[in-house]
Amino acid sequence: MAFASKTDISLTPLISGLPPKLGWEMLELFASEVLPQIRAAG
Repeated sequence: MAFASKTDISLTPLISGLPPKLGWEMLELFASEVLPQIRAAG
């Protein structure tokens, strides 16, 4: 998590023409699983 505290995170949910449904799933997963870990390590 040290990496995340010193680096900007860029999400590209529609990269390479992924369907919007998959993009939303990725964003929801990030928000529910990854972001809380980054904040806790903060």
